[in-house]
Amino acid sequence: MAQLLQPQPQEERPGRRRRERLAPQDLRARIDEAADLWRARVEIARTAAVDKLGKLVKCRTVSFNDHSLEDDAEFEKLLKMLPELYPNVF
Repeated sequence: MAQLLQPQPQEERPGRRRRERLAPQDLRARIDEAADLWRARVEIARTAAVDKLGKLVKCRTVSFNDHSLEDDAEFEKLLKMLPELYPNVF
């Protein structure tokens, strides 16, 4: 009869790192640290998005029924800014 292979304890398996066991308070501290980091990243992204949108809103792109009243330079300025502000989109 074939001999059954017994699994080796985790620390003896080649190529595997042994994970340290964390005390509950240490685990909680790591979770809190990760949450703080995530909040900071979200705030940075939010600020960047607001700044980009603010630059676009400053372009006075007002449409009128009478096109002679429109400022074409402002529309061109807006179109030029879009690829600069959103390079992954344009």
